[in-house]
Amino acid sequence: MAKKLSDPPALVARDAGSTRASRARRVASDFHVQLGQVIYDARTGADLTQQQLADRAGTTQPVIARLEAAHYDGHSLAMLRRIARALNQRLEVRLVGAVGGASRSRARRRATR
Repeated sequence: MAKKLSDPPALVARDAGSTRASRARRVASDFHVQLGQVIYDARTGADLTQQQLADRAGTTQPVIARLEAAHYDGHSLAMLRRIARALNQRLEVRLVGAVGGASRSRARRRATR
């Protein structure tokens, strides 16, 4: 008989996977959800339909719909720049260190010396 898991983190790890690859997939998924939401919020904040934004950005309405979709992972910087310009906004891209990322990298380098 299998042991019943009652520890919430253990349940999440069991169900969602706790490997490095599964964590990377979750982070990527969160990124796509957030990016789609940013585009949607900017478009609706400008009181534009998807078709109106598409016309301004020189693309089609289905492309805008895909960009706003949470599961879409084909965002290009060129298209994001066009969207930003069409909304009279500036595209800003930042690289932010992962929590614990630097200390793990240093520890790995020390261990290999």
